[in-house]
Amino acid sequence: MDLHKRVAERLAALQDSSPGTTAYAQAQRQLGDAYVDLAQIDDRGGNLIHALGAYQAALGTLDPESASAQIATIQNSLGTVYRELAEVQDRAAYLHDALKAFQTAIAHAAEESIDGIMAGNNLGNVYHKLAETADKQAYLEQAIAAYQTAVRRCNPEKAPTVYATIQNNLGNVYTELSSVTDAETNLNQALDAFQETLLYTSEHDAPITFASMQNNLGNVCRRLAEFEDRDQNLKRAMTAYHAATRVFTATNAPLAYATLQANMGIVYQEIGDLPEAIAAWRDAASIAQQHGAFEEAAYFFELADQTEAEYRKRGD
Repeated sequence: MDLHKRVAERLAALQDSSPGTTAYAQAQRQLGDAYVDLAQIDDRGGNLIHALGAYQAALGTLDPESASAQIATIQNSLGTVYRELAEVQDRAAYLHDALKAFQTAIAHAAEESIDGIMAGNNLGNVYHKLAETADKQAYLEQAIAAYQTAVRRCNPEKAPTVYATIQNNLGNVYTELSSVTDAETNLNQALDAFQETLLYTSEHDAPITFASMQNNLGNVCRRLAEFEDRDQNLKRAMTAYHAATRVFTATNAPLAYATLQANMGIVYQEIGDLPEAIAAWRDAASIAQQHGAFEEAAYFFELADQTEAEYRKRGD
């Protein structure tokens, strides 16, 4: 259906419902959803503001005592709109509005409901975004706390995709926090999260997610090798990168493949296999160049050339 037509139909439906009724709240929520969809293709900021108005009107109609579940759903949607608006204007202010909406959603949702779990995940996402603006360590730690609460409430057997998503987000934040403080501990936490993600991510059913997770796992193992179990972690990194190349090939995902080859080049260099490192970087550079990533290609060629010069100097 044409999205403009859908908004018009939702506006018409709103005229048929009486303010203060459950039907009116439902019509406003559906109107908000329609504006959110329209914002993806037209007047993003304007239509997101319209969506806010509709969701707020719906919330103003609902009784917190008797409509707690509906309030949680709409607050989740409201928080998502605030988060999207933060990408358009008034970043910090809208992110803080999103925090309040997701916190309210959590307060109204049943503890193990999908709405409550996703609100916790969304809350973590907003803290992660806020870490880009100020107080990086504090916001990253708050993101971790939100994700941990959400993942504790999520049964992986009932909602494996949601569980894997939260674990992945947790791994990403731990990885980022490792660059700020306590690198070894936070990398180990990231490793645990990514391994847990992969337990519930099928290469067959979700190949892109699977490959991305393997790349993340490889990166964490490679960095952990700087602190502990060097040989084992480098081996684990290489195994993870190779697993990712089963999905990200030079044909179907050339730039992702080039990144993997570059990462493998680093591992080969670390284990002292310079010919393999050179070959991996030249492969990465060639693929990147063919697909317009000229800056990356130049960097990979430079790595290969420097390593080749070192190899020749050794006389190996």
